[in-house]
Parts: sequence; structure tokens; C-alpha cells
Amino acid sequence: MRTERIEVRLDPETREKLEEVAAARGSSVSELVRDLIARYDPAELPPALTAYVRNRSGYDYRHH
Repeated sequence: MRTERIEVRLDPETREKLEEVAAARGSSVSELVRDLIARYDPAELPPALTAYVRNRSGYDYRHH
């Protein structure tokens, strides 16, 4: 599956918190963000984004 990179600007404290939560889960920050997006009501997000996240379910970055 083709993936694309996006840039998100965060304050240092938010970035640090994301990294801490991801490390505690044993995942990447990207995986954490995808999981957070997946929790939103699909009606509140662009259809292309929700389809991408839905199609990646079950991918576990800890097995790489």
C-alpha cells in the first residue's frame, strides 16, 4: 500500500508527550497518530483519510 508523509507542527511539550506515549505502547509516533485518527467519527474527517486508516488496521510496527 502506498503511503505519504505529512508535516505537523507541534509545540515541544506535545511532541514529547506523543513520543512518551508511543514508547510506552511500543509503537511509533506515526502508529499512535493513526490510532488516534481511527478513534474519530468518520463523518468529521476527510473520507480519504478514514479509508487509509481503516485499510491499515492490524499492522503492527513492533514486528519489524
